[in-house]
Amino acid sequence: MPISSSPCKSLCMAYQSRLGRAFRQYASQLNRSYCPRPLLLEPLEQRTLLTVTLTGAIDITNLPTTLVPGDRITVPITITNTGDLPASGKIALNLYASQDQQVDAGDDQLLLALSNRPLNLAPNATRILKLKVTVPLTAAAGSYFLLGEIDPDHVIDPDGGLAKSNALVLSNQFGSFDGRTKVRLTVEDGDGSLITYSLTGNGSGQLVPVDGGRFDLILSDTDEKSAMKVTVKAGDNRASIRDITVNGSLKSLAAVEMDVL
Repeated sequence: MPISSSPCKSLCMAYQSRLGRAFRQYASQLNRSYCPRPLLLEPLEQRTLLTVTLTGAIDITNLPTTLVPGDRITVPITITNTGDLPASGKIALNLYASQDQQVDAGDDQLLLALSNRPLNLAPNATRILKLKVTVPLTAAAGSYFLLGEIDPDHVIDPDGGLAKSNALVLSNQFGSFDGRTKVRLTVEDGDGSLITYSLTGNGSGQLVPVDGGRFDLILSDTDEKSAMKVTVKAGDNRASIRDITVNGSLKSLAAVEMDVL
């Protein structure tokens, strides 16, 4: 007689039912006993990044009130390490004459470029460098700032430093003016001629630019003892101006190499 499978099937179903019920009870108890802990975040320890920071300043109080092309001057530049680390190494330093207070190598006049200059400064220490420069003969008259570019290659300071001066005046004057006496003015024209203007006695002279790159020559406050002289070398050995105006008297004018055009 064949054996019926119904009793076995019923037994399996009953076992599965009891097993499922036991699993659900265990899971229910597990859920009731589980209490998640809150996530605690501990603040990180604050750390300060140690760096070298170079700052600078340029003092022009001992310079003439009015400069002229060809002047030889000494420019003191103060460099300070305001950072946390010692500044030690060899740096470059560039000195510019700029008509604003931003370094622009395309517009600014480079007066001096130093390289491999040793510098050793502890934090908060200061050093003064005295830079000897000559005002370029081709510099145009106007108002300028002196800018000192400190460590432009970022050898010591990641950002580099910048020293600035107050505004100073550059003029094409000669003779006696602004507390200066017997000032000679040397300029270079377009063909490379070096033209020197001088005036002894009282008064002053000035080259005033006009159209076409030419100049008018104006003499002021001169008298019967005033003597003017113009010399030329290099280039075509000639100087030319558009007009001469004398506001006063004049003892003599020696300008064999000068043309009035």
